Amino acid sequence: MGYRHYVVCGLGFGDEGKGSVTDFLCSSRSRDPAHAVVRFNGGGQAGHNVVTADGRHHTFAQFGSGSFTPGVRTHLSRFMLVDPLALAAEAAHLIAAGVPGALGRLTVDRDARLVTPYHQAANRARELARGRDRHGSCGMGSGR
Repeated sequence: MGYRHYVVCGLGFGDEGKGSVTDFLCSSRSRDPAHAVVRFNGGGQAGHNVVTADGRHHTFAQFGSGSFTPGVRTHLSRFMLVDPLALAAEAAHLIAAGVPGALGRLTVDRDARLVTPYHQAANRARELARGRDRHGSCGMGSGR
């Protein structure tokens, strides 16, 4: 039996509902649920909001938005900017939201780039140095 693949991409600047669509595609409500979510770009600055029918809420940044469904795996591709500290905090929030074992269902490509507090500080300093020409970096180490 083969797996069906879905691609969920935003065509704007966010707020398109990617998190909710991904959550649905991984859930038992979907006719052919997905078993894994591959995050292929971006980093900890993402904000994919999902609110479940039972009222649980999480803003997915690095974990795949299907993580509320037991067994759904997340893979972070080599194009992701991985913030280990934010990832640990997100895993703790998922545990508090009733999602145990999210870290055990996570794989990270060995070539993914890490974001450290030093990258974040440099990002913020560059943005401040631009003065009136700032472009609106979120200061999380993913801006240039």
